[in-house]
Amino acid sequence: MNLYQEGDLPRNSYERWRNGRTNRYNDVVWGHTYLGQFQSQSEIDRYPLQGGDQANTRELPGDFKYQDTNNDGVINDADMLPLWLGANGTNDNQNPSGKNPKINYGLSLGASYKGFDMNLLFQGAAMYTVRFSEVYAEVLAFRGNTPAYFFDRWHREDAYDPNSKWIAGKWPATRFNYNVGMMYAESDVWRRNASYLRLKSVELGYTVPNRLYRKAGLERIRVYASGFNLLTFADSFVKPFDPERLEGLFNAGFNYPLMRTYNFGINANF
Repeated sequence: MNLYQEGDLPRNSYERWRNGRTNRYNDVVWGHTYLGQFQSQSEIDRYPLQGGDQANTRELPGDFKYQDTNNDGVINDADMLPLWLGANGTNDNQNPSGKNPKINYGLSLGASYKGFDMNLLFQGAAMYTVRFSEVYAEVLAFRGNTPAYFFDRWHREDAYDPNSKWIAGKWPATRFNYNVGMMYAESDVWRRNASYLRLKSVELGYTVPNRLYRKAGLERIRVYASGFNLLTFADSFVKPFDPERLEGLFNAGFNYPLMRTYNFGINANF
């Protein structure tokens, strides 16, 4: 937290509230309040203007709509609120100084009983946000494919008839980037809580009683099975991208998927 930061005096109460740094956390992220998706063209036509100098001409049914906080009929930076307050590590290109969670933690557990043994390793992070951006409404963006769960999109009933009925989906309709309206505005659509808990590794073993093999010159035989990256508890949107890592190329989650691995083996001591 900044207890005091020198700077120009604000000219009004809004500037003091919006740009003040004294007694503020240094990682506050301001964003628009997400209200849902436009359900029809008529709703877009009646809605406050949120597309800058393009007004609402680039918005389509299914696009995201945001709150006109100050009720002036225009949705812009003046409508942003401090949606992520202090104690939130950030991970995005807009906040390069905040790449690390505020809290990293881990827990190791071990137990044994009558020849059986078990070791567990949990790890996680908290007070952390990640922001995804730029490519999920675009056609073959950066020569890459869109993740499968973005396929549930608003679309025309007849792709070749621009006047056909809109079919609702979870995500806005696909188009080229220059036709996207306010879809990528800072909000909790794209910035997510990336706190997570992961069962990083598990190993289960059994030491065979040595009376069964002592005469063969063996001192100890242990069989075991282990697994890595078995479970992750996280926001359902962030989880497939792996909250432990950066978002990847173009700040869009283009990473090689985290691998879940299993091992089986025998340790024999002579």
